[in-house]
Amino acid sequence: MHSKISTQQVLLLAITILCFSYACETTIPLPNENTDFTAGIYGKVEVFNEYGEKESSQEGVEVIADCYEILGYSEEDSSTISRTTNYLSRTNAEGYFNFTEVPTGSYTLTFISPEHGVLKISNYSHDYTRADTIKDIYLAKKPLGSIKINSIRKDETKKMLIVNRTISFTGMTDKAYGMVTRYFFHFTPDVSDKVFSYTTTSGASKSTGGNNSTHDIFLSAKPLELLDTLKNETKIYVAAYLDNYKSTYYIEFDDMNDSIMKFPNLTLPSNVVVFDKDTLQKY
Repeated sequence: MHSKISTQQVLLLAITILCFSYACETTIPLPNENTDFTAGIYGKVEVFNEYGEKESSQEGVEVIADCYEILGYSEEDSSTISRTTNYLSRTNAEGYFNFTEVPTGSYTLTFISPEHGVLKISNYSHDYTRADTIKDIYLAKKPLGSIKINSIRKDETKKMLIVNRTISFTGMTDKAYGMVTRYFFHFTPDVSDKVFSYTTTSGASKSTGGNNSTHDIFLSAKPLELLDTLKNETKIYVAAYLDNYKSTYYIEFDDMNDSIMKFPNLTLPSNVVVFDKDTLQKY
């Protein structure tokens, strides 16, 4: 099998192999350092504690860049000749990281902190001639709290779901801290952050440690219409989780290239509530 690969591509491949052999752990310039322009991928990670406060040091987050390169095409059947190479960087005390002089390709960037969880960016396109800066990445510890769903009903307009829930703030602190609530809807009782047909998030609730907060939360009733189009079921199951208000989810792709939402640091789930999607009567 022969392939058409340019001299430039051969040089890039050699650089890639050399980098891969040495794990490509990069030197991280400080933000105020006067350096010449260098092509590559640059970024910053911010890490937060369980109360949503920024940690004193941002150092040590592992950043892995998996690069998918197209090296050429087969002369026999025009199939793609490609390779995947892994590069490694770590954040400095200010949270900065970089990958300098890396090849053109489609990248998956994975950010790993043993205490703050994992976050990924998929299908990030980079050209070896550019200096790209990605949007700041947030990693946050699992919050201290629990949640219970008390009831679900519709408002008079029938356009809103009213969820009455109780949040317990279990942190040992006199400072007020915030947590957001993520709701997951499905057709079966195994509804969770991994098994769901629809998810939505309500705004942050804030209180000091040791307090409970019981409130009505207004959510759009659109999920019920969406679920109705997906499957002709009358029973809807819902579960809720708390999340650090500085945390976020990310999108991952499976072998079939279907997107999967990942939530890295949720609390334990609430009770599962099942109700009739038309009458909202609890079973």
